[in-house]
Amino acid sequence: MNLSRNWLNEFVDLHDITDKQFNDEMTLSGSKVETIERLDESLKNVVAGKILSMEKHPDSDHMWVCQLDVGREEPVQIVTGAWNIHVGDLVPAALHKSVLPGGVKIEKGKLRGVPSNGMLCSLKELGLTAEHDFPYAVITPAALLNDYHPIDPAKPSIPADIKPGDKVFGPVAAAKVLECAPQGDGTFHTCLDLGGTTACPDTVCSNLHEGDLVAYNTKSDSICTLADLHAEQREFPHCIADGIFVLREDDVKPGDDIAKVIGYDDSVVEFEITPNRPDCLSVIGLAREASATFKRPLKLHTPEVKGCGGSIAELVDIEIEDGELCPRYTARMVKNVKIAPSPKWMRERLRNSGVRPIEDHRRIADDLAVRAAHHARDAHGLVLVADAEHIRRELAVVAVEGLNDLALTRGADDDPAAVHAGEVEGVHRLAVLRRPSGCVPTPPHATKRVLTR
Repeated sequence: MNLSRNWLNEFVDLHDITDKQFNDEMTLSGSKVETIERLDESLKNVVAGKILSMEKHPDSDHMWVCQLDVGREEPVQIVTGAWNIHVGDLVPAALHKSVLPGGVKIEKGKLRGVPSNGMLCSLKELGLTAEHDFPYAVITPAALLNDYHPIDPAKPSIPADIKPGDKVFGPVAAAKVLECAPQGDGTFHTCLDLGGTTACPDTVCSNLHEGDLVAYNTKSDSICTLADLHAEQREFPHCIADGIFVLREDDVKPGDDIAKVIGYDDSVVEFEITPNRPDCLSVIGLAREASATFKRPLKLHTPEVKGCGGSIAELVDIEIEDGELCPRYTARMVKNVKIAPSPKWMRERLRNSGVRPIEDHRRIADDLAVRAAHHARDAHGLVLVADAEHIRRELAVVAVEGLNDLALTRGADDDPAAVHAGEVEGVHRLAVLRRPSGCVPTPPHATKRVLTR
């Protein structure tokens, strides 16, 4: 069981307790601590930097010489090969003698003869991903015609002397970028020269700069990507969905420690939870232990649940096979779930607890599981509660009938199926969500109803 101490502090205030004290006292009280990892130990001297100016490298066709405000008296010069940055962007800057996850050390030096006092960082270099950690940081690159390299030099799809206004194909024409201004929400306002006329489309493509030659679709008023041109990556080598992490967090200023900005100012505690203490398989369970150990008040939140009427029996079926083993099974339905990015605080807590889900409703389900050992599932089909032997028979039926999407959610520690589910609770019952044969599982992005138990 991994525990984020920042999350624990929501229930028991232990800000003044050091990691060593926490380790010693919790282990002594019966909750054995295996390890404690301080996340910001792997990320040192990396700060937020605001790009003040950008100039082309004198000896490179793809590098930029940037001046950054990093909270010091004088700007810091850093050379980068990334194309997705612009003046005014706030980015992670690894300064001289900084450390990145994985033990990577950054020192000042020269890139093609130009001094560089550090490195601008991507999410990957910070040990993060856009998919799991910062959804807004997904990069959508435009296909730059000035970056075009034909697969067969003798048969280029785009002529080398193409100029603004020339037709590429159909409604797509070459256009020169006159202006590209970030709008603060991940989009850019551009002004394009079409060889006598201009167009000013907004775009999500972040690799645009003044002077670039792009493919512009006059019909859809949009700047083309690789997919729009039906082109291959090797034809546009710098058209890649990778680049510097451009921050859009509130209240971040030049010089701020990036470790705190991304939630690395935390200690992750790994506990060895024995089978007789399933009550400690949640943050609240361990908070109770910490409250008793350090004699601090426990602060629990009482959720406000507002019903909307109707009967849950009309939406899901619950079948209890053995009333003695499971006399009662309770659940609540959440309807009209909207799929959207989950808040930053939730992503940080789950990541620091070792969970990296994707969709927001799954993050909420994981938050419930880690916080209080409550479980949630996509609410489609039949929930069957039975003993382990019955479930084994059910698994055989599934194989014979071709039923799909069997989701094991509860289990006994002597049941291999339950071990596979990863949720051993020391009780001899198992809940299985079954969909009838021929029923197509609901895609995660289409989930509208969630069942919580």
